[in-house]
Amino acid sequence: MTQHHRWVTDEPRIPFDFEVLYEDAGIIVIDKPHFLATTPRGMWYRETALIRLRERYGEPDIVPAHRLDRLTAGVVVFVRDPALRGAYQMLFQERRTTKVYECLAPAAPIRRPRYGTIASLEPPRVFPLLRRSRIVKQRGILQAYEEPDEVNAETVIELGAEACVCDPLSRLRRQLPLSGLSLIH
Repeated sequence: MTQHHRWVTDEPRIPFDFEVLYEDAGIIVIDKPHFLATTPRGMWYRETALIRLRERYGEPDIVPAHRLDRLTAGVVVFVRDPALRGAYQMLFQERRTTKVYECLAPAAPIRRPRYGTIASLEPPRVFPLLRRSRIVKQRGILQAYEEPDEVNAETVIELGAEACVCDPLSRLRRQLPLSGLSLIH
């Protein structure tokens, strides 16, 4: 499977590399660092996890089963045979995977967010919290925002040993950064 992408000039070098966590005949699982895009997009082509993997292994058919935003670090699954991609994507779509996100933020949630609600799930303990709001993400615009209207996003926020652990129940794009903002006051 040959992929063609437009030529990218003056692409900045991303000095961080991924670590291969697991591999077998069907998949390669990596720990993607912050700032490394999962796939080519915009000004990024060679400096992406996908292209680096294809070049490292000499396998042009490698494709991601899912992706993480460029600014997000974490585990990404790649498949070596594009015909297997759908089966792995279904695991994510059907929520048969567990996604855990960590957020470095002060452990002092605001009492009244501008939009939506934040409430303790186990009063009188502060954590875990349930953050509920309406998140709007317009196509073609990177930034998402909250607005007053019917809730479409719910995130459970726990206090971990070194970071807040977030479980995006709704799994909306840009949900976690917006939920994390409710921890800053």
